[in-house]
Amino acid sequence: MSVRFGEAASEAERSVSECLDILAVPGAPRPDEALVRELYAHSSRILDALALRRRVGRADDVASVVCPECRPWGFTESACAVAHQWFIDRVRDAALPEALLRLGAWFEADGWVPFDDAEGSLVLAAARSTERYRAGVAMVPGERRLLVRVISPCTRVDV
Repeated sequence: MSVRFGEAASEAERSVSECLDILAVPGAPRPDEALVRELYAHSSRILDALALRRRVGRADDVASVVCPECRPWGFTESACAVAHQWFIDRVRDAALPEALLRLGAWFEADGWVPFDDAEGSLVLAAARSTERYRAGVAMVPGERRLLVRVISPCTRVDV
């Protein structure tokens, strides 16, 4: 079962790109509070960078997950990362290009490196930080909802 964006995630929303594809681990223990706070801090900075003053939903949606590096290897029984997911509703088409430019500038200024494999997917922007956090922004097709996913570093991979 993939971790869902919002209440009614489609298959496209659940698997927006290889660089952000995660798998929820049912019954996993509650993630460490320090790590959750760090995810919230990254999410808050992304929200500030986007500067879209719209309704934000599910800001407390945190789950223990299998990260994008471990999924292809079949490590699906135990969590190796934590993901925070949330959305911004009613995004105006005219506001989106500037918001993405601001986010790209923030990624660059903060040392985040963009993922190449996000192009051609539903992901509008995705990057990895120097601390190996991942973040991405996608638009739900046919809706005015911007989806954001922030993933902690994998505990199995030492890259």
